[in-house]
Amino acid sequence: MGIYMMCTHRICRYGKIVNAGISSTAPLKRKCVEFSKVESLQCARVIDYKCRQQRMDLLVVEEILQRAIQNNLETINLSHRNIGVLSNSFQKLKNVKRLLLNDNQIMMPPSELTDLVKLEELVLDNNKLTLLPTGLCKLTNLTYLNVSHNPLSVLSDEICQLCSLHQLWLVDCQIVNLPPNIGNLKYLRKLSVRENYLESLPPSFMELENLSWLCLSENTIRNLPKKFYKLISLTHLNLNQNQISEVPDSVSELPNLTCLLMKSNFIKEVKDDTILALSKLTKFDLRDNEIQEKPSHWKGLDYIMIGHSGLNGIQSNDDLTSGQDEIENECSDEEEETEENDDS
Repeated sequence: MGIYMMCTHRICRYGKIVNAGISSTAPLKRKCVEFSKVESLQCARVIDYKCRQQRMDLLVVEEILQRAIQNNLETINLSHRNIGVLSNSFQKLKNVKRLLLNDNQIMMPPSELTDLVKLEELVLDNNKLTLLPTGLCKLTNLTYLNVSHNPLSVLSDEICQLCSLHQLWLVDCQIVNLPPNIGNLKYLRKLSVRENYLESLPPSFMELENLSWLCLSENTIRNLPKKFYKLISLTHLNLNQNQISEVPDSVSELPNLTCLLMKSNFIKEVKDDTILALSKLTKFDLRDNEIQEKPSHWKGLDYIMIGHSGLNGIQSNDDLTSGQDEIENECSDEEEETEENDDS
């Protein structure tokens, strides 16, 4: 069945419906289309609705920016707006403290943001960034930065000058190494570098004395530094899906650790001394390892998860895997969801 089209060109003399003789509009996307059975076609115009939508999105974004500038808004939500390039209007957001730009198409380093010195929270996850902007260090009031799910590969050491940073999210950024001076982030409390290509941590990492929540899952880490125990504030540690063959001694020396996740590694044995040393540990996930014998001090833990780990001689899984919901909720390794704010 043919598609009937009406010319929408404003100077067209005909303005009548014609039979284009095609059965699908799929080819009509910014390229020439050969109409093989066109009857009486005298003028036609193909509209790229994707481009039209992009233009509409840009107009909406600009309207939001102008309103934010006029009203001195402190929170602006521009997520899911199909933004590819930041306009000059961003530089006028002198009072903004919270800026959400996640789930857009931003590729170029957004240097327009580096003059927003009052900014406290910056959300840039799920874009197409390969570099962070030069001058990022000027955001001295920034406490929260999320650049997850961008193909960054390399992190500039400039990020280590964000001296007020409390939370840093670097999930799935194709990172091979962390910046050598990451230990300068003295106030950092929560860090996720899940799903990257890390094999080791820089020496300065052990200077993050206020770090309490750390996710290193889905990397290629085989062991941790000997001085890892210096992270004295650490309560949550996620080492799931790495290449670790034993619980590191430096982990057993962490004085405040309560939740330890080591699922899907290559652990075959956990020593009694390790369990006893982790005096505050209440939740331990060892599922999908190769453990053959269980230490006698398992029972000191509130919850331990060891399903599919190859243990022999277990009469009941209830006492070993009870509390699965609790451990997964309290020790969740997912990013905190960014609130949608429609007031912008």
